[in-house]
Order: sequence, then structure tokens, then C-alpha cells
Amino acid sequence: MDPIVDLAPGADDSHLAQFFAERIKARLDEPSARRSFLALKSTIFVVDFDSGETISLRFDHGRLTVHEGPLGIPSVTFGGPRRALESLDRVHLSELPGA
Repeated sequence: MDPIVDLAPGADDSHLAQFFAERIKARLDEPSARRSFLALKSTIFVVDFDSGETISLRFDHGRLTVHEGPLGIPSVTFGGPRRALESLDRVHLSELPGA
């Protein structure tokens, strides 16, 4: 199965949605990232404190649809200034305290 990353109607105008969709697509060439992507079934809510912009990332076993605004009940929510949100891909969970 080939991974699918797309923007829901309305999200194509969102800079935050476009940023996350493009960043995730770029990582799918890495075998470990691709395996993780294909296994994910979750919703992530992202809040940009600078602009007030919000998006939801809905992962469904190999398909990611990025929506503008909230969608369902998220498994996790990330909120912060835009610069911090854009740096999330550099966080290694194994290096966090208690991980």
C-alpha cells in the first residue's frame, strides 16, 4: 500500500496544514517512518498560539488527511508558538524525561 497524504476541503488554504502535510510526506521515503505511518490510527490536534490557527491530523493506517480546525476527539494535542510547532519533528521521544 502506498501512503496517502492529502488536505481536506478548506485545509488547502491553511499554511499550518500545508506545512505539516509537506513535512510528513517528505519523511515517508525513510523505511522506519513509512512503517510507523502505515501503522498509525489516531487524530492529533495542533494549535498555533501565534495565529490562532488550528488543524487536525487524522491518521488511518496509511492515509493522512489534514483538516482545518478540530475533528473528533484527539489522541494528543500540541499547542505553542508557530516556531515550536515547526520544530516538533526534531524531538526524539526517547530523549524526553520519563521515556
